Amino acid sequence: PRSKPFHDHVINFVIVRGRIVVRHYQVLPPLNTSREDDTLVEIGPRFTLVPIKVLAGAFSGETLYSNVDYVSPNEARAGLEGK
Repeated sequence: PRSKPFHDHVINFVIVRGRIVVRHYQVLPPLNTSREDDTLVEIGPRFTLVPIKVLAGAFSGETLYSNVDYVSPNEARAGLEGK
C-alpha cells in the first residue's frame, strides 16, 4: 500500500548528575512471530537538559525547584568583565 508503515517509539528520560538525559528509540518488530525478539534501536536525537527552575504553572506560579548552581550567561559575562 501507499501508506507508510507504523513504528512504535520509546522515549527514555534519565536523571544523571542533576541533568535530564533524553534518548529516542524505535521498536523493531521481530522477523518471526515471537514477541520476545523485539529490539530497540536508538534513532536520535539524543540531548541533555539542565533544569534551571520548575514552576507550578506553565510560565508562572510557585517555584517548585530552583537550581542553585546555575549561573546565567549574563552573570558569567559580567564576572569576566570585572576581572
